[in-house]
Amino acid sequence: MYDALSKSVQKTPAQHHFLSLMQHLLAIRNPPEIRAQYYHLIDNIVTQIVFDGRGIDPDFTGKYKVKVEDIVKDLVDKEKVNFFY
Repeated sequence: MYDALSKSVQKTPAQHHFLSLMQHLLAIRNPPEIRAQYYHLIDNIVTQIVFDGRGIDPDFTGKYKVKVEDIVKDLVDKEKVNFFY
């Protein structure tokens, strides 16, 4: 699964973010039972972001009162600004 994910972002702007995410996951250094809860929380957050607006409950927009599309648009706009400066 890691290889498939890594190949899907290889040589794209997403590669840096993917590697950063992997580094952050490696930094989780707690007893196994606490580490499991960290991964559970991260899994829930990613699931809500990925499936937001697709009718899957609980949806991220409804729960956090913010649209994932708006967050992504804002990040894209900031990236465009950074590209030119």
